[in-house]
Amino acid sequence: MTDLRLKDDNHYNKPICLKKYNYSMTQEMIEKFIEAKNRSNNPVNIHFKERSTITGIFIKANDYDELKSKNFWRIINKNAVAEWEQTRDVNLARLYNGLSFTKLSDNNNS
Repeated sequence: MTDLRLKDDNHYNKPICLKKYNYSMTQEMIEKFIEAKNRSNNPVNIHFKERSTITGIFIKANDYDELKSKNFWRIINKNAVAEWEQTRDVNLARLYNGLSFTKLSDNNNS
């Protein structure tokens, strides 16, 4: 938290507090979360900076390593997981930039 004070006629007014809420996740942080407890096939909650939280699974397609190196991730939404398990259709996934993630957490409803 940063404390700034506005100066007005040589008097200081009350402090202005600036909080930083926009944390980004690196590729290493995301990979560590996914690999721990073998979460790659289990739904997780993905929290974003500028959109609602989603629940889904990270999938490993043919381009997984290339996308991971650029901090991009293929995620199947929880509503499409059943179809994914039957078809393994990569087109059910959406690509997300890991820099837009603020937090990953276990989905307790799985």
